[in-house]
Amino acid sequence: MFEWFYDKNGCAVLFRYDDRLISKNGQNLCWIINGYLYSLRSGRHIGWLEDGKIFDIDNGVLAFSRDANNLPYRPGIGGTPGIPGIPGKPGRPGIGGRYGRPGYHGYSDVRDVLDYFLRNQ
Repeated sequence: MFEWFYDKNGCAVLFRYDDRLISKNGQNLCWIINGYLYSLRSGRHIGWLEDGKIFDIDNGVLAFSRDANNLPYRPGIGGTPGIPGIPGKPGRPGIGGRYGRPGYHGYSDVRDVLDYFLRNQ
């Protein structure tokens, strides 16, 4: 499965490829397992993917797909970049426990979506 995701400014920042999220520059960001997002290295739970929206650990929307509904607001969506080379699949770590999901609160306070994933490795 291949699907682009956009930040709250409407810029394409990452895409889904099978069971991973990958940056627009072709860097593996996290694992997707049954709608839960897990760190590539530590296996720690770092968010959710549901109904075309990527949520951070505080349940704020980090990014959304073109078809996502029920957004706090829908920005104008820019063009999508060309598809980068798909990186190889890294070894999967042991997967950690899941956090309880807090209440929904709109867009995430995270300023840089890619930095969120890189900091949560």
